[in-house]
Amino acid sequence: RAAPGLTEIGTEVSDIVVFGSPGMDVDTADQLDTSARVWAARSEADWIKWIPSIRVFGFGHSTDPTDPAFGARTVAVDDAQGHDGYLVAGTSSLSCLTGAAIGTETRTECVRVGFGS
Repeated sequence: RAAPGLTEIGTEVSDIVVFGSPGMDVDTADQLDTSARVWAARSEADWIKWIPSIRVFGFGHSTDPTDPAFGARTVAVDDAQGHDGYLVAGTSSLSCLTGAAIGTETRTECVRVGFGS
């Protein structure tokens, strides 16, 4: 199960943000069994995009959370460089991911229109 325990930590989780993820162990965001908004991001410069989203006999990765069919809200991280560049100080990706994580993200430059819910 993806993100185990999020609904059991004793406090209300309003937003879940995944970035640079090779896949999640559920097919859709709804299957996370949470009322939290689910956000996903992956930079075009991230090598993780080359990892296939497949599971065989319990090994591998599952659904790409940035795939529109997954149902996450997609966050813009255009200036993130590589797999470790999402949270670099001064980048718009850090600003957008922070806004998503604390539940205040509504800026049009951060939220990708037409992806997710």
